Amino acid sequence: MAAKNKGATIEENLAELDNIAAQMSDPKVSLEDSFRLYEEGIKRIKECNDAITSVKQRVEKLEKDGTVTDFESTES
Repeated sequence: MAAKNKGATIEENLAELDNIAAQMSDPKVSLEDSFRLYEEGIKRIKECNDAITSVKQRVEKLEKDGTVTDFESTES
């Protein structure tokens, strides 16, 4: 079973989520192990969501006149 890997990229977390899903679909995996895998999967999903939120906050929009503004400052 994989341990939480703080600092993993979104791609690494998604790959681990695929691995977790494959392990959970194995009928030989115990219920206890399934719960641990589920918990790890939820942690990975949260890491992905946090990373995506962080990226979204840093997205910049290039204006027609060439100026750059923060993504958030263009939302109303």
